[in-house]
Amino acid sequence: MIVHLPWVPNIAIEFIDKVVMPDIKARCQYHERTPKIFEWGMGGSTLYFNRNYHLRTWAGLIGYIASIEHDPKWFDDVNREILGQRDTRLIPLGPDYPDQILRYPDSIFDLVMVDGRMRVECLKTAKPKITERGWLILDNSDRERYKEGIALYADWDCVTFFGHGRDSDIPWECKIWQKGPYYGPKS
Repeated sequence: MIVHLPWVPNIAIEFIDKVVMPDIKARCQYHERTPKIFEWGMGGSTLYFNRNYHLRTWAGLIGYIASIEHDPKWFDDVNREILGQRDTRLIPLGPDYPDQILRYPDSIFDLVMVDGRMRVECLKTAKPKITERGWLILDNSDRERYKEGIALYADWDCVTFFGHGRDSDIPWECKIWQKGPYYGPKS
């Protein structure tokens, strides 16, 4: 059984729970629309977003979640645990993998999570797809190879978390950006 939590440092999960998801819920209630999430890298985050009570909107609907995965076995394992509405796609690594988000109009997603493969390419294609005041999560942001992608978001507000996550004795970093003004705590 897969743990129904994003595989990010525990302190980042707390921020997602207490800041990101309530912000998305409030903005969607105000605009009377359904939350929309896109993620590269299926797993605990897919199940968390799929079942999270925070995604219940003003109309009582669960939001739209698009999830991209490259590994066939993992794709099947996660899909067996997803309830309800889903848009999950098994996409082999290559140019189609980061380009999956290009199927959608600009400014559509309230949250984009980059926790799969080809992360720099995914960061490049994600930026125009995030709503004003929307969120972007990059796990393992302390890896040198992601610096080019991180630089693309220098004009966005960013909170960086460093700590342990589940099943790991080694701490790592996760960055969470908000497009437009961010009014919460900085770390």
